[in-house]
Amino acid sequence: MSQVNMVVTVSAFVPEEEDELLFDEGEFIEVLERDVFGDGNWCRGRNKSKVGLFPSTHVRNLVVSDDLGSPPISKSPQRNR
Repeated sequence: MSQVNMVVTVSAFVPEEEDELLFDEGEFIEVLERDVFGDGNWCRGRNKSKVGLFPSTHVRNLVVSDDLGSPPISKSPQRNR
């Protein structure tokens, strides 16, 4: 099973430098590199079709798996009428 590191943005970010990502709240970013500068504040990722830097303070971690062998989600029992 392989995993893709993903984050979801919790607030919008407007870049100040050309190599930074522009994003709105609720977007998904694939993380390519964490802790780019060794201070824990910046990551490198892919947002839509652009690759760039983004602040770790504006995102929440997600784990996405491409393993299709996981068991199905169980359904709630049906109520008798």
